[in-house]
Amino acid sequence: MMKYVILFSLCFLFSCSSDNQKIEGVISDEEGEPLNEVMVQVMGTDLYSYSNAEGYFAINTKSRGNELLFNLEGYELERYDIQEDEVMQVSLKSIPPEKKKEEQQIME
Repeated sequence: MMKYVILFSLCFLFSCSSDNQKIEGVISDEEGEPLNEVMVQVMGTDLYSYSNAEGYFAINTKSRGNELLFNLEGYELERYDIQEDEVMQVSLKSIPPEKKKEEQQIME
């Protein structure tokens, strides 16, 4: 009986994990410098990750055909389609100083 429980558990784990897709990439600014602590979220889910000091991120998702949202303070919010079987190259644009001032005035 214990063998069947273990076998069933393993089959269940493999069937669940086989649908997962690892999405990875590198995030940089306009000059090609890596960006640290960028939040990467699968749109429409609560799945997210952060980039490291080299700008690298990885996130596992079952969502195919969805978008990733990239968010870092001081940079424009970006959306990219999930790309399968390749390392994504993501570039974030900094918010111009005059636009930052406008946002600060609105917040006050």
